[in-house]
Amino acid sequence: AMTEEIKSLEMRLYEDGCRLAELRAQQEPEPFEDFTLQTAEGPRPLSSFLGPKGRLLVIHNMGESCDYCTLWADVLTACIPWMDEETGWLLVNGDSLKQQASHKAKWGWPYEMALDPDADFTTACGFMTPDGRYPACSAFELIDGQLHRHGGAMFGPHDRFNPVWPLLALFPGAANAYEPRKSGSE
Repeated sequence: AMTEEIKSLEMRLYEDGCRLAELRAQQEPEPFEDFTLQTAEGPRPLSSFLGPKGRLLVIHNMGESCDYCTLWADVLTACIPWMDEETGWLLVNGDSLKQQASHKAKWGWPYEMALDPDADFTTACGFMTPDGRYPACSAFELIDGQLHRHGGAMFGPHDRFNPVWPLLALFPGAANAYEPRKSGSE
């Protein structure tokens, strides 16, 4: 009986994912301010990070101190070679540019990185909480010369963006016990 319930739930999750994609496709994109972010090369407008099709995925990251954020950024790097013709990629957090460069080198990330020092951009995307930044992603696109946001989604254990928890959930109790390793530990 448990196996049938699991199969049924997996099918429902699949169907819900398909329905979510349909709803997102029907949602009107919102015009969005072309925020200026700080980079190692100097200030850059958000639109300067757009990929070849005028699209950009932004990873909103809590910074070097968050092992969970490091895990998501690390896992998502596997998508870049498969999606680089579809979208640009940018990782944004509140770490100093020096911290960002160090963390990027330590993990070998191919992302362009930017600092949102006053968190205005992160707040406009809806990913600031009273406790600070929240890990998430946002999708942007240039439409008729205007930057638009298609929406975003929060990151967290068992989400659809990180396969670590669903894979560990195949082992009894392993997913709920898992904690990402400390940044930079072997």
